[in-house]
Amino acid sequence: MSHRTVLNSLLGLLVIAASAVPAIASRPVPVRLVDPAVVEIDWPAAAGEPQRPVVEFNHGLHAETLKNDGCATCHRIDDDGFHPSFKAAAGIDRREPLMDAYHDGCTSCHLRRAGEGLKSGPVTCGECHVKHDPGVSLRVAPVVDLSLHARHVKAFPDDCGRCHHVLDKATDTLVYRKNTEEACRGCHKAVAVEDSPSLRDAVHRECVGCHLERAERAEDTGPFRCVGCHDEAELAAVKRLDEIPRLDRGQSDRAWVKGLVAGVSMVPFDHKLHEGASSTCSSCHHDRMRSCADCHTLQPGSDGGDVNLQQAHHEHGSMLSCVGCHQVAAGRDDCAGCHRDTTVAVGGVDSCAVCHRGPKRQLGDVPPVPEEEPAPVALDELPAASDDLPEEVTIDLLSDTYEASKMPHMKIIRRLDGGIRNSVLASRFHGSLDAMCSGCHHHSPVGQRPSGCVSCHGNDNAPTDDRPSLKVAYHRQCVACHQRLGLKTGCTDCHPAKEGTS
Repeated sequence: MSHRTVLNSLLGLLVIAASAVPAIASRPVPVRLVDPAVVEIDWPAAAGEPQRPVVEFNHGLHAETLKNDGCATCHRIDDDGFHPSFKAAAGIDRREPLMDAYHDGCTSCHLRRAGEGLKSGPVTCGECHVKHDPGVSLRVAPVVDLSLHARHVKAFPDDCGRCHHVLDKATDTLVYRKNTEEACRGCHKAVAVEDSPSLRDAVHRECVGCHLERAERAEDTGPFRCVGCHDEAELAAVKRLDEIPRLDRGQSDRAWVKGLVAGVSMVPFDHKLHEGASSTCSSCHHDRMRSCADCHTLQPGSDGGDVNLQQAHHEHGSMLSCVGCHQVAAGRDDCAGCHRDTTVAVGGVDSCAVCHRGPKRQLGDVPPVPEEEPAPVALDELPAASDDLPEEVTIDLLSDTYEASKMPHMKIIRRLDGGIRNSVLASRFHGSLDAMCSGCHHHSPVGQRPSGCVSCHGNDNAPTDDRPSLKVAYHRQCVACHQRLGLKTGCTDCHPAKEGTS
């Protein structure tokens, strides 16, 4: 074979290979999932940029291997309790001493165990400092919900200060002050500040340390390995109390939610009712167990960040606001058909009075606490079917291909009405049949008999008005509602096929 023939063959192979590159490159790169027990070794900013990739440390693997030796192998445990940092490197933030501390602590342990014929780990640089593809950690943040909190109160009925303490600067000691308890994040931030350790160190020191102490005394205890708190399946398996006693922090059962502007009608707020509907106090109070107005003012800034008081109460789509949380609640179960993904505010400004129904606030006034619970809304009984409220509505838009659809109008209304009556929240906002009708008849004035869909939706789409055609409107409204409620969505479930069609 001549040199020219070989060259041409090689060029042909290169062309084939080059043509295959886009197809290979277009394949999705699999996401690397990182075990919850894998953490990155801390490298402080004061030590400068690391020369090698930061070590991914499998804490779970080490805990299992060293279970007979105990946590003291790597962590300092003394009269002050459990210290979560690696004891050989604690407090060191300069490059060379820090590297020496880790190498002496980790590598020497691996060498020693290997020499003793025990299960060991890597000893060369490249085995620990591995450049990994970006990954997604499966680690989840644990939440001390009211059930878990109640279990701790039961275990430590007279020792709330173990977790809820503040620094008394006069004596430089941690003290407990009843009815001032706040979330850990109120004092402990992402990084250590002065005498306050970081949130991660504070939580691991108190929680893991306490669990270890109880385990040494052979008492019932909680987890002290990563997966016990940070694995989703492990957290889901934690037994919940059937009945959760009310958490006492000196709060009133009912209160007024006051705006900062005089003349605005106040909102009677049932605090006790909302406690039972929340998983934690932080659902509303965030890090500081205080009134909303203490942090959120009329103008953004201060402790409230960029969220003013009006937004804190009314921000749509936020689980941290009153309106947003109600919207999310309305998107579940029987409410989802109308409320999920809706773009129309049912009721308009009239819905403001549903909450703002208290006396008007005057500057300087301190209104008395509402003495009685809000009266339940008395919903009118559903009227019987009539010409204005038909039992069935015939939709024959696709009658050239399918039989006309017989929509069970009153059956739908009865189902929606049943869901409303079984919900305190829904009953409060749906005091009349008119509000419920607005879920489907979304552009008809509340309180007036709605006109047919065809009065707004024609045969063609109207892009400039964002108004779909009649067929699209029916399917977007009806099929989407059925999907959210888990009902049938097939064509022939609503439109029987005509004979001779498929």
